[in-house]
Amino acid sequence: MSGPSGKVLDGAFPRGGAVSIPAQAKIIAKHSDKALDVSGASKESGATVDQWDWSDVDQQRFRFEPVGDGYYKIVAKHSGKILEVAGGPGNTANDALIKQADDTGSANQHFRLDPLTGGLW
Repeated sequence: MSGPSGKVLDGAFPRGGAVSIPAQAKIIAKHSDKALDVSGASKESGATVDQWDWSDVDQQRFRFEPVGDGYYKIVAKHSGKILEVAGGPGNTANDALIKQADDTGSANQHFRLDPLTGGLW
């Protein structure tokens, strides 16, 4: 599948399975069918990410850039900021917030996509 730009990133899961990821995508929550959204279309570091009805706006579009070992940084189209788990690489707690931030290359800004059944990720 290709995103609006027509580019497809090819990566590999650490467990050896191949995956194609659109160069630009909307991210939809299975439980709500709502899109990941940078709150208030903020371009500032520290802005929270929440779910919202799909509105076809740039704060709901994300780019996946490989960083190695099957991990990706997720870049918000409207701001160019990276999604991260708030609190830094040491924050491994459940219920940690996701925010956008400047790219530091830290592990809390690297995400892996694991396939589920039924074509879901």
